[in-house]
Amino acid sequence: NKTTDVKSKLAEEDLSSEEQNIFNALRQWRNDLAKKLNWSSFRICHNSHLVAIAKENPKTLEELENVFGFGKARTEKYGDDILSVLNAL
Repeated sequence: NKTTDVKSKLAEEDLSSEEQNIFNALRQWRNDLAKKLNWSSFRICHNSHLVAIAKENPKTLEELENVFGFGKARTEKYGDDILSVLNAL
């Protein structure tokens, strides 16, 4: 039996009001991008990934790469956009 990562259990209800604002901004960015690409939003990232970003509030690409659900490829693809969303708040 694999042990489930505790971070993967984070959900929207675990967020403070400030973190909820971050999550909502990230979700809006993701949904807009998905619509533009004609993709399902989960192809970009899942809500649980957005929750983890909102919780950890990374300031650099390196920090983002260490957030649950992210890694090198996803950070290279979306990292600048995500940091722009975070810095705009």
